[in-house]
Amino acid sequence: MKKRIIVSSIIVILTILILVSCRVIDGRVYRVIHRGEDFTVYKDVIPTFAGTDDYILLGDYDGLTYGFSSGTNFNKYKVIYEDEVYSLTQALNENIFSLEYLINEINLKEINGVETT
Repeated sequence: MKKRIIVSSIIVILTILILVSCRVIDGRVYRVIHRGEDFTVYKDVIPTFAGTDDYILLGDYDGLTYGFSSGTNFNKYKVIYEDEVYSLTQALNENIFSLEYLINEINLKEINGVETT
């Protein structure tokens, strides 16, 4: 009986943690991966394989050109700023954060940097 109560308690706690750190955006569930001063970056909890193989260019920083190797990886992320939803490129274009901040502070593993020629 005690084991059942402990397991139930753990499930409830985990559910609360997931609900607190997740948000539904455009009908999909996203979890918080970074909180800035006035924006939050979310990543898709259940990644979709729908997307493209297009390279998504983000820009140049510190001698490298940065981007996503595929639209599929790029589409995993959303930014919420002043209750509006942005893609990463829209957030960069709107100066919600800089490419330097994205690379150094948010540090997404799917972003590739190649030497600028």
